[in-house]
Amino acid sequence: MSNQDRTPGPWVVKDDGIVAAVTPVDGGDIICEAPEVFEDSMRRWRANAEFIVRAVNAHDALLAACHSALADAEAGYPSDGHTINALKAAIAAAEGAQEETK
Repeated sequence: MSNQDRTPGPWVVKDDGIVAAVTPVDGGDIICEAPEVFEDSMRRWRANAEFIVRAVNAHDALLAACHSALADAEAGYPSDGHTINALKAAIAAAEGAQEETK
């Protein structure tokens, strides 16, 4: 899935759903809705929804920071191999590489 296939951000928690803060041109602004059954799911829904929204809204900035830090590390700024590998793994996950390997 490319970024063009998803609803553009930012996303917000509103009433009983996650929606796009600005309605896209195609009108598809509902991302998901709260469950109506399963007590545990309903109890956790609001916290999970807020976590999802924070993750989605931070995605682009975190990915840019990882790319910047990786470029610095590869350019010879003080770093260790673990840092470079961690940055590469975070970038791959954020860009969806893990989805392709499943």
